[in-house]
Amino acid sequence: MRKEPDVTWYVPIMFLLSMLQAFQLFAIGSFGVMPVEVWMALLFAWMPIYLLWQGRPLRVPLTSEMALSVAVWGIVLVSCIAPLVSGDAVQAQQAIKTFSHFTFIWLFFMLLICMQQESVVWTRAMRWYAAATLLIVPFGLYQLPARAFDWPLAWLSVTNVSFKAKMDQSLEIGQLALQFANFFRVTSIFSEPSGLAAYVSIVLAIVIVPIVRKGPGVFVRSWMGPLVVVMCSLALLTAFSLTGIMLTGVVMILLILIHRATITRRMVGILAMAAMIVVGADVVIKASFDVSVLQLFAMRIESIITGKALAKEAGSLVGESLTQRTGDYTASYIVWMESPVLGVGPGNFAFSDFGKTHNQPYPSSLYASLLAEQGLAGLVIISVFFALMVGVSWRLYMRWSSLPDLVRRDPVLDAYASVLPFLAAIVMFVSFTGNMFVHAILWLQIALVMIGTTNLRRSMGELKTFDIYLVRRPWRELAIESWKGAKTGPRTERYDTDH
Repeated sequence: MRKEPDVTWYVPIMFLLSMLQAFQLFAIGSFGVMPVEVWMALLFAWMPIYLLWQGRPLRVPLTSEMALSVAVWGIVLVSCIAPLVSGDAVQAQQAIKTFSHFTFIWLFFMLLICMQQESVVWTRAMRWYAAATLLIVPFGLYQLPARAFDWPLAWLSVTNVSFKAKMDQSLEIGQLALQFANFFRVTSIFSEPSGLAAYVSIVLAIVIVPIVRKGPGVFVRSWMGPLVVVMCSLALLTAFSLTGIMLTGVVMILLILIHRATITRRMVGILAMAAMIVVGADVVIKASFDVSVLQLFAMRIESIITGKALAKEAGSLVGESLTQRTGDYTASYIVWMESPVLGVGPGNFAFSDFGKTHNQPYPSSLYASLLAEQGLAGLVIISVFFALMVGVSWRLYMRWSSLPDLVRRDPVLDAYASVLPFLAAIVMFVSFTGNMFVHAILWLQIALVMIGTTNLRRSMGELKTFDIYLVRRPWRELAIESWKGAKTGPRTERYDTDH
């Protein structure tokens, strides 16, 4: 049996800390350090013990996903060339800073992948991540009356050094939540409603897929899954986020495509329960705040379909989100034209000729950001990478589920494998409305998918790896031998003196 790497509790804690990206601990220059990044640094501190003292290897998976992840890092490196040779010190400095930050995050998750932990580590992490809704969502619901009546903790201060460096230092940055009459969109511990919506969409995929397929899930107790689904439904309603609706729609479409044979009255019952909860919650909100969130959703979707939103005729109903994102796409295209192949360099959107006049330091879409900063080459590589993750995770899961002996032998991996296509699809689609390319939270989801596909290949006997050992023998063994030798002292030979 393979020995478990020493990350049993490290990974679940990392999942919880990843949700606190709005609260930075301290600054290094204009760069704000997040709690999860401090936690990530502990792994790098552990690496000498892992690789040298214990003599363990890094097992690099020889897979197409791993090759493309290296290509993603490579194109970010190559895109640094233009700002470094431009003679502009500000652009060169920004490229070096952003590339160093990205390399730190990318290398961390590549190390986790190459350590090849067992699936139980990651299913435990997903369990903690999903169970956190039992605290996060009720706190968000508390904020509804708290913001209307000015109760404590109605608004949390957001410590974002990187953003604050571009504005008046005396201003306090708070959570973003548009107001409709007495109703404020829920944010909970996140900086904006879309952050909460993206989180619960991931959680919804983790818990609802096992329920629909009637297979093992991440929760030990059966009642936890439906309870978390209730929490997710309430959060999606009160966050009033089209990002959440889009991601939930992606999850439901994949459920129909992958598990259409098992979508029976059980699935209909779940949807009916969620609908009743949403309608009931909307009735309560309507009575308390004189606002129907369901009606707001209908009006918001109608404004987008009819074009009123883009024409800015919908007022605060849409807010700045749609017009900002379309504006960011337009701005990214203009910046891309400055350097079509390799872009203006990592982090240099705001320092490009047109970016200096734009009202945002970086685009709100990952694809738009990659187009501007890594050019057409970067956009193509990341798009192929995301599409490959969806295709590979889907194909491997379908093959895995057709092998009942393996499924029964490893129910933990079975639960893990069932959610991989959904997590990969969420990564692909959330990148249209969010830009987390140089954030740990995005690469955490990428690593979750890549480690799952690696474990599937290993269980089916298909995994090939390139093993990297830094020492021939663990330093621990050498130290023990040296200590024993010093304790027994030098050996002496006995000679027969009678001859």
